[in-house]
Amino acid sequence: MSHILFSEAIDIVCFYPTQTIYPHFYFLSKHPQLRHNIHYLLCGDASELHVNFRVDVPRAIEQIRRLLPS
Repeated sequence: MSHILFSEAIDIVCFYPTQTIYPHFYFLSKHPQLRHNIHYLLCGDASELHVNFRVDVPRAIEQIRRLLPS
């Protein structure tokens, strides 16, 4: 994801396998010159971040649709 740090202000959806948000990209996005909007989809009940996990596709599509301009 490092390539997005230097892009124009964008919306980002992060899929997490846990019920905890790891904030490193959130804090980078709040840098005054970056202006990214990060949205989180907590997808599972894993106890660690680096695991395989399933995504609820209808839920992910609904969240992404909310990000799109009307």
